[in-house]
Parts: sequence; C-alpha cells; structure tokens
Amino acid sequence: MGRSFRKGQIVGPAGPGAIVDLGDESFVVMSIDTWRQGKMEPCDLDRLSKRLGVSRLLQPRSGDHSKPNSSIGILRFPRWMFCPACRSMVCWTEPDELRLSELSGTGKPVCRMRGCSDSVQLVPMRFVQICEMGHMDDIDWLYWVHDGGHQCQIPESLKFESLPGRGTGLGSLQIRCTRCGKSRGLDDLHRLKHVCRSETAWSGGRQPWQRKDAAKPCDQQVSVVQRGDSNVHFSSTVSALDIPEPGQSEEEDPFHNVILNNEFQNAQMLWSTLQQHVPIGSVRSAIEERFTGLHERLGISHEQLLQLLEGSHDSHHEEPQPVGDPVAILKAEEFVVIAQPERWRTSKFSGNSYVPAKEDFGFQLSDILERVSLIDRLREVRAIRGFHRKTPSEQGFVKAALDPSVDWLPAHEVFGEGIFMKFNAKFLSGWSDTLPLEEHKRIERLQKRILDQGIGFLPLPPSAYLIAMHTLSHLLMRQLCFDSGYASSSLREKLYVDGDSLGLLIYTADGDSEGTLGGLVRQGRSDRLPKVFARALKAAAWCSGDPLCSEGENQGMAGLNRAACHACVLVSETSCEYANALLDRRFLVGESGRFDGLFTQYLNEQGIA
Repeated sequence: MGRSFRKGQIVGPAGPGAIVDLGDESFVVMSIDTWRQGKMEPCDLDRLSKRLGVSRLLQPRSGDHSKPNSSIGILRFPRWMFCPACRSMVCWTEPDELRLSELSGTGKPVCRMRGCSDSVQLVPMRFVQICEMGHMDDIDWLYWVHDGGHQCQIPESLKFESLPGRGTGLGSLQIRCTRCGKSRGLDDLHRLKHVCRSETAWSGGRQPWQRKDAAKPCDQQVSVVQRGDSNVHFSSTVSALDIPEPGQSEEEDPFHNVILNNEFQNAQMLWSTLQQHVPIGSVRSAIEERFTGLHERLGISHEQLLQLLEGSHDSHHEEPQPVGDPVAILKAEEFVVIAQPERWRTSKFSGNSYVPAKEDFGFQLSDILERVSLIDRLREVRAIRGFHRKTPSEQGFVKAALDPSVDWLPAHEVFGEGIFMKFNAKFLSGWSDTLPLEEHKRIERLQKRILDQGIGFLPLPPSAYLIAMHTLSHLLMRQLCFDSGYASSSLREKLYVDGDSLGLLIYTADGDSEGTLGGLVRQGRSDRLPKVFARALKAAAWCSGDPLCSEGENQGMAGLNRAACHACVLVSETSCEYANALLDRRFLVGESGRFDGLFTQYLNEQGIA
C-alpha cells in the first residue's frame, strides 16, 4: 500500500499536527512551513483568504501511483517501536530513517537485534504524550520504566512483553529493562505525572518534527493517550461558500449594464484623468458639464453615478477589512445571498427560492419557515488554520505554520448542492420565551461549561432556538440520507444564527461529481420537503434509548447535550459544525406536561404526536 491519502483530508484528519496511519506505518503530518509549495496549486477564494489574513490558499496537486505528489511533509512517529518477534524496543532516529534503504529492502523499519530475523517489521508503540498547550512527544520509556530514578541509558535494553495469565488488558503488558531487571506494567501509565517540559526533561515542550533545542518550557501536566485517540488532534477549519458579494453578481448586478455602457466608460476615463490634476469638486463639475443627463440615460440617480465613478477610481485600493470573528463575518455575507439565490447567480453559484405555502406546508410549518432556497450549484472552500490537542481550547491553539513568515494556508474545494431554510426569528423568539425557567437556567449552565473549558469553536451565548435549529439539522440530515441517496458523510450543515438572521443550510460536501447529482435539491421542493420534515420529526418523538436518552442531563462532549444519542440525533463528526454538541430533541417535540417544543403544534396538526 502506498503512503498516500486524499487531498481533502489535509483540512481534517490528516491536517498539520495529526497522526496518520499509512498502511502498517504511523506518521505525523508536519507544519506547513515544511511542505513543498512548488507541488501545490491554488485553491483561491478571496473573501476567505482576506478574512484569515493570508495571501493565498493552496491545495496539493493530485498524484498517481506512477508519479506521486510528495508536497506534504510527514515524519515517522512515534519514534519508539518494538519487534513483534523478539519483543525488543527501538528508538528510531533520524540517521536510521536516512539509512532506511540500506537497513530494509521494503523501505520500512525492521528489527536489527542480534539473533532476530532482519525481515521482521517494527511496530510503532501505541501510546504518546500530549498537553493542553498543543505539544506532543514520545513517552520517555527509559525514564518511565526506571520510575524517574537511575536510568540505564541504553534504549535497546528495553523489552515490551506480554505476561501470561493476565487477560488482555494493559495489566497483561509490561516493559522490562534487561540491563538492570526493572519492569513496569502498562496499567501504571495513568501514574505518569510530570510537567510537559522542564529544564531536565528529555521530552515535551515541542512538536515531534521540531529539534530538541526548539523545545520551550511548559508547565502543563502531560496526558498519556493512545495515538489514535480523538483528542490527539482537533483541527481548526474555516469554510466559505464561493458566492458573489452583494452587488457583484455576473448576471443580476443592477449596475452590470451601466458599467459596460460606452458612455459611462468615457466618463470613467475622463474622471480618472481629471482627478490627477484638479480638485474633486471640479472633477464632478466637469463630468456634469461633459455628460449632461448621463445618469438619466443610464437609468440611475445622479448620486449613484458619482458613487460608481468614485468607486471605480478607488477600486485599486485595498478595502478595509471588518474586525471581528472571521466565521461570523463570512456567514453574515453568505446569509444575504443564499436567502435569495436567484438574485446573485454566477458560474459557481445558482439557485432559486420560494415562500412555503400553507396548503403545502401546513399552518404551523409555514409560520416557522420564512423561505426555502434550492441551491443547485455551489462551491465551498475549506481552509485549516491550525489545531488543538487534549481539549479544543483557544489557549492551546497551534497554528498550521510554526514559522510566522508563512503567508498561506492549506485548503480544499468541494462542489455540491444544498437546501437553505430561513426561519421566522419572531416565531422562534416567542417560542423560546414560553420555555420554563429551569430550561433557561440549564442553557446558562451550558454557557458556563463552554467558557470554563475554553471550547472556542462553539457559539456564545447558546440559545434555545440555536439548540432547536441544530437538532433539527441533524434529524433532517439523517432523513435526507434515506430520501436523497447520499451517504451520511456526504452531507454537511451550516447554521446561521446572528440576531434576526436565522437559517440552516444542508448541503453535499464531496470533492467530485457525486456532490451534484441533484437528489438533495429534489427533496427540497415544496411537494417533498414537508414530508421530509414529518418523517424526521416523527423519528425524534421516540428513541430506542429512552428513557435514558431523554432524561440524560449531561450527555456528549463536556455534557452539552440532552436527549441526543447515536440512535436518534448524532451524525458523522465530519457532517456536524459543532462536533455533535448543543443538541436536545426535547426542544423540537416538547416534554409531556412541562413545555411545548418548537414543532409540537405542527406534530399535532399532522396527527403525528
């Protein structure tokens, strides 16, 4: 099997800092300052790169078996390995890697211990150490076996042994030093208590691909984890749709024909010439004198004409960028466009929208939904900013490039289709006000947990209608998998919650033609979408895990869920924007005798409750 993975994985499970298993070998993906830019290609989306503060977005070129693309830097990790035949442990070094072709005919590490076959491939150790500040390193097995005391400074003296009669848990495994006879069972790993990096520590305070002298003091407590655990690598990604900015549509820009008009272009040239030699007021007077009645002939106001001329003159200047959360800014721009896609069509974005009619959707559902957009063509670009380890807190954020001079980020583009639903903010706010006080207090506790644990990618403050919309998104995605024929991992969500701008986009997220088959848009039509809602909400009314599921107070990541489990609500991690957190189906279907859910009246209307 070749050492390769799909290029879309660089903004997720194979992004900078991640451990990847390639065949029977284990590697870590290095920071992007070690990648080969010459073997990458543009993946541009100006509105995304500007918000992220970089000049370019790049993605690896596609390779093949005969000519693979080696643009991504990887390093063998963990360095500690063992021989499954003689059980000897080896700390693989950089000189060993450079001499790999001499040591092994297969290009993989093999055992070199005397008396053992030189064709036995070494197996990477299962455990590594990480800390809250994003550092990761090998466990110092010599230090650990000798319990921090006298160490036999010979790595080859260690053996990784299985003890008979001890079952199959960690208690049946031990590491023994053949030089002094010291041994220690792996069930003692939880007792590994030391700071990540001190002045005397051998490991810690760095990333695996950094030199030892690059390590920095770190007073965080290390945690021992298996290299495949989910908390080893939390990627921080930002995505944006390739949409025209309002007023910049190729087909529907109200000033598109004006700008192409020969008379306007003559005025534009005169403006550019005169503004270099005369005051701005005189420029305006000259334009008015030379092109009397121009604005009337173009069908615009006099002030609009002057704004267009001034804007065209200043277009070469860098636009000031809004200050704030880039994700919130990107979503605010997208909401305006996808709510009425027919106004902003381009070669990479098109669609139509309609207002849900009561005869199709029923009285309750048509009151909740203001508008539905069917996006039959869209392009999304995802970029990875960096990663976290142990917990996704902003304190331990590690940038994708450890070199601050790097001005680009890895990205990947996908093409697809989607259904966008705009919600009636007044209706949702009114429903939220009817919830019992205890439910509002619970939401306050959720906010406190998010703040205390520094989970920076979750929205603050969480609200009842955000939880309801997020849960509805998961239920619809689960149902649409059956109705549209897409795989569950092929659908993604985007939630828009900003004041009165409330919306939900469910779209396909494939890097090839599978994302544009048309099956999803078909389910969004007015004659089909109400049935999708009915089936999804009917499934939410009962879970095979009840009553444990519906009554569980602190489920999911950091205890942020209630009434949400794999049997009823949870979806693939790659499909969810919030890592399967902030979910509660009670907010949709209600809780008998306590409060009505957002869709309780709709379920009664449809005879489903």
